[in-house]
Formats: sequence, C-alpha cells, structure tokens
Amino acid sequence: MSETNNRLLLRQLSNDGLIAIDEKYRNVVIEGVALDSRKVEEGFLFAALKGASVDGTKFIASAIESGAVAILCDNDFAGEIPENICLIKSDNPRKTFSQIASKFYNRQPDVIAAVTGTNGKTSVVHFCREIWKVLGKHAASVGTVGIEDSEGKVDFDRSNFLTTPDPVKLRKIISQLADSGVTHLAMEASSHGLDQYRPDGLNIKVAAFTNLTRDHLDYHGNFENYLAAKMRLFTEVMAPNGVAVLNADIEQFEQLETECQKRGLTVFSVGKYSRARRNYIDIFDILNTAEGQQISFEVLGRVYNINTSLIGEFQAYNMLCAMAVVVASGANVDEAAFALEKVDCVPGRMQRVTKPENDFSIFVDYSHTPDALQKALDVLKPLTKGKLWVVFGCGGDRDKGKRPLMGEIAVKIADNVVVTDDNPRSENPAQIRQEILASTKGAEEISDRHKAIEYAIAKLQKGDVLLIAGKGHEKTQTIGENVLPFDDVEVARKCIDN
Repeated sequence: MSETNNRLLLRQLSNDGLIAIDEKYRNVVIEGVALDSRKVEEGFLFAALKGASVDGTKFIASAIESGAVAILCDNDFAGEIPENICLIKSDNPRKTFSQIASKFYNRQPDVIAAVTGTNGKTSVVHFCREIWKVLGKHAASVGTVGIEDSEGKVDFDRSNFLTTPDPVKLRKIISQLADSGVTHLAMEASSHGLDQYRPDGLNIKVAAFTNLTRDHLDYHGNFENYLAAKMRLFTEVMAPNGVAVLNADIEQFEQLETECQKRGLTVFSVGKYSRARRNYIDIFDILNTAEGQQISFEVLGRVYNINTSLIGEFQAYNMLCAMAVVVASGANVDEAAFALEKVDCVPGRMQRVTKPENDFSIFVDYSHTPDALQKALDVLKPLTKGKLWVVFGCGGDRDKGKRPLMGEIAVKIADNVVVTDDNPRSENPAQIRQEILASTKGAEEISDRHKAIEYAIAKLQKGDVLLIAGKGHEKTQTIGENVLPFDDVEVARKCIDN
C-alpha cells in the first residue's frame, strides 16, 4: 500500500503534456513515485535515472518485482520490459520526474519563496520565516539546517538531508507542511538541486539571489556552469509572473536582471545607495553598535533605521533580502521592516558562544568558502581588542582549489591560525591540511578538531576573539566511512567551562 492517500492517473500527466504514452496505459493508476527501487511499492512509478555512480536502469527489474506499474527513463533506453508495464521515455527524465512528483504531491503552501546563492541562503530563509511569524503567518523554512516552522522545529528524519532534498522527499515535506497549515514557505535552492531539477514543478512565486563566489567547482567544473545552474531558478523554475529579489552589489547583477526581465519577472533590487541607480531597497548605512548594528535604508521613499543584535554587513544584506522576499509575497512594507528587529541568529551562523561575563569572545560560523571566511573575519577584526584567532579546515571530496585560498585569507586577516580537520570524508586528512598550509605561513596544525578548539580557547586572553569556522550547525564529523558526533558549539562551551 502507498504511504499516502494520493492517486494519479497516467492520463492526467499525458493531458498536462508531461509525458507521451500509448492509449492503453492512460487509465493506469499511480499510487506512489520513487527514485530508489528499494522504496517501490505496489502501483508505483519508478524513475530509472542515471547518476554519477549509479545507473537506475539496472534496477528496473527489481522495481517491477516490487510492484512498479510505470517506468520513467531516458530516451536512449533500449531494454525490454513486460507489456503490462508502462514505459515512459523523456529527453530530460530528471525534470520530468520532478514535475510528476509535484503533480502527485500536489498540496503546497500558498506562497513558496526559493533562495539561491553561494552564501546566505540559510540565513535568508530563516529570516523570512521569522518575519512571517511576526506578521502572524504560519510559516516554515527548508534548507541546510533542516525543517523549521513558526511553532519550532518539526520532527523529521535528518539522515542524508540535503540543502535541497531529492524530488520525492522535498515534495513530501512540502505537502506535509501544507497539510499542517503552513501558508508561507521559504526554501533553499542549491546549485546541485537546481542542476538536477529537484525544485522543478513547484509553484515558486518569489526567488532571491544572494551572491556568487567560489564553491562546488568539483561538481560544476567551472564558474560559468555554477552560475548557469543557479540562474535556472529564475529562467526556468519559478513562476513567470513572479518576483526576483536580487543583490544589486554583486558582479552578476546586470546579467541576472536582464534574464529576469526577459522572462517577465518583477525585479526587487537590494543594494547600497548610488546616484547612478535606485534600488527597491537602498542601503544608506550600516553602523556597528554596542548591541550589534544599525541598518539605515529606504523603501519606496520612506527611510527606516533598524537595530539588530546580529553582526556583520553580510547579515544586514541577508536581512534586507528576506524583507524584500516577504514584501514580494504580499506583506506590508512598514510591518516587514519593523519585524526585522525581532529576528534572531541562525544556529551556527556567526553564533556567539561566550557569555557577557567572559572577557574574550568566541563565534561559531558555517563559513566554508573563501568569500564566507573572509567576510566572517572582516566582521570580527574591528571588534577585536586583542588578538583574532581562527580555527578551520576544509572538507574532503569537495573543491580542492579553495583550500590554499582559504589558508591565504586566514593568515592575512587573523593574528593566529589553527588548521584542523573538517569532514575529511574519504580523503587523507593530512593531505587536506597540507594543501591549506601551503599558503598559510605561520599557522599551527592540530589534526584533532576537539584538541584544536581546546588549544585555541586555552590561549585566549582578555579582548581576544576566536572564530571556529566551517561546520556551523553541523552535529557530526565524517572521517572515512565513520560519521562521529561532533558539535563545534557544544565543544567550545565545554572548553570554556573547563
């Protein structure tokens, strides 16, 4: 039996132009959809997709044995299947499957906003949810830190959770949120997810682009492909009459704006005030204060001065991006602006670990790209009365080119640098550290992350600041095939107490 009460006739997909099938299969009933043959049940449609390491067509027989009544595959599939099984071919089976999954799990919140970009996605969707909550909306967010709604964190299976989950898991989540009463959803749209068509078919009415810096080139191959994957959100995925929220201060803004306008999207730009250009949100000033920072900006001729405990210019951009998304979804500008003062920090995003009575400061941040690390250190440098410390590493099985870049940034800005391990995965941890240390003259090397954090905290003096970078909210450390419990925040707090 299917785990849902959903049922779908193949003729509905045919009538919508999603698939082409023989007349005799039009009344076949689909009771479920699956990418994994092990999850196929009686009446399921199985998508036999070819991946980087697994060829789904090799599991067609297994899926049919488990009860599959329809198989989706690429046009070049030349295998044979039983006559009573509907074979559906597509020149883009990944996209077709996502669209089918959206038809099957067809309950969605009234408003879905998607956020892409290298850095800031998690913060923006978090802030969107927080603002909507202040405005009385039942809101939720889906992304790197999991699923959260305006009532708190939803109980869900966190195993193998991706920034943008696979098409089936993502639509199950969205359908369940809609059934629970969620009307407003903000979700992260990763470059991997967009390249693999995971969000296609969702009714995304608002989309935002935060920034673009080096990351995931191990997957995309080059920067152009990386940008193209993210641009799909605006050029193909979101609703054609939607609103695009764009960072006006990034190099790719004009290209993004042009593509959005070609599609008929309304553009809300967010950027620093300039006489040469007026933005939907013009940022006049971002001032550091004893409590955090004050952001001065203008929207539609009205000036606002908002105080927040969150630090960092990048957080100001994230907050205003979220405000623009919320306004684009139909909220009142005044109400959205004043709600900004009530948003709080995202776990693991410039999260302060120390207490007011400590005479030094420790922050945990997810900065795992060169740009993110530089921004985090740049924010903390002016707040440092003593020495600025940083403990960081680089993940294994990921873009190797960023390792020396991050090392160079660390020693350029911080006074003391400790290079350690950060999810080495299948790679040799020592080799990863050496690739960082090649451009990190004067840095110390401590392989064990717990000992590295402990060492740095023990060295802190009055007025010093320590950034523990790379893992942020993560609760595990992956070494080889072992996934071990590890929480930077928890480790730091224990070290402080000791």
